[in-house]
Amino acid sequence: DATRVFSGTSDLLGVGDATNRDLVVVVAGRGLQAQPATATGNRAITPMNQTFVLQEALNENRMTFTVDGVVGSITLPIKAYTGETFAAEIQKRVNLIEDPLTGKTVSGVTVKYDPDGNRLIFTSGTRGEDSQINVVGHPNFGLTNVTQVRGSVPIITDLKQATDSAGNKLYVDKNG
Repeated sequence: DATRVFSGTSDLLGVGDATNRDLVVVVAGRGLQAQPATATGNRAITPMNQTFVLQEALNENRMTFTVDGVVGSITLPIKAYTGETFAAEIQKRVNLIEDPLTGKTVSGVTVKYDPDGNRLIFTSGTRGEDSQINVVGHPNFGLTNVTQVRGSVPIITDLKQATDSAGNKLYVDKNG
């Protein structure tokens, strides 16, 4: 489905003026998308489907992340959480991490609470083979030895028409 992208006028290269505006359309891409990296926590000891309070003395409020080569730590406020609010607070803070040497920042990371598995699932904000995410946190929240899956790019095989020794194209008929 095409969508118009210009409104208003621009004399630059004649794009966007009233005479050409209806000729410019954007067509949505088709095909397989690259996938983001994920890190899936183990089943938490703490029942995150209930209200809980982080224990600072146990360092439950501290986590270390590696996202696309940027390493940083976060410290969560000591207050009451549920799985949903815990995930939201982590997500907010992980997206503020910045590498002090390169200035590269983390962005687009999502954190979801999975109530069926009583665990947290982290997804990188980038896609492709260079996309990666890891988190280390307290075992009460299943954040030691998390399962990491790097981002990926679909492999597409370009099929070639079969030919005989003379170069004639071969086909398969209804009888195989």
